Amino acid sequence: GVVDRLGDLFGSLPSAAWTLFAAATHGETWPKLADPLSEVGPAYFAVLLLYIVFVVLGMLNIITGVFVNVVFEGLSLGRGLDVDNVSARPSSFVQRLMSAFIEAGIDPQGPVSWEELSDSIVGGGICIKASLMMLDIGVPDAQRIFNVLDKDGTGRISLLSFVEACVALQGVGKAVDIGLLQWRLDSLSDTITSCSRLPAQTAAVAVDST
Repeated sequence: GVVDRLGDLFGSLPSAAWTLFAAATHGETWPKLADPLSEVGPAYFAVLLLYIVFVVLGMLNIITGVFVNVVFEGLSLGRGLDVDNVSARPSSFVQRLMSAFIEAGIDPQGPVSWEELSDSIVGGGICIKASLMMLDIGVPDAQRIFNVLDKDGTGRISLLSFVEACVALQGVGKAVDIGLLQWRLDSLSDTITSCSRLPAQTAAVAVDST
């Protein structure tokens, strides 16, 4: 009866250890192990249930953690190698990205608008997307780079200047922000320099007119 089944399952330390191992690894069906305990008392059934829940969830967490760590290490290593390759050969990467935009239909000779660049990035094939991902530059970052390069406000810039800026600002988003800030400061400095020359130019014109 029940006593015999419990004796077979938990009658000795080795048999109890084997039963618990079988329960954790699903070597035995859980009802077959739990039914004799439930007949003895609900407390014993609850203890076995808590053991199964604890062990199974713990195993799942360990397996999931190992898998996630392996994946992230692989991605980090791949990203590190990609960034190292870009840093070592920036000119070749510029040529590669230029070729990708040209294949997407962008004219390398004339100025290009943000709409044209955006359409190329979104629908221009995997090469452009993969290249920008290697540079850690998303579409919002690319648009900010375009806006900074559009100093005269015409809404059009050269494709080469855009590509060179993207390669120069490779890295995480903070690096992009720092680079854009530096460009804005340079632009502001040029504006201040131009404005500072206006009084002298005005005075020179006034002297010439007299």
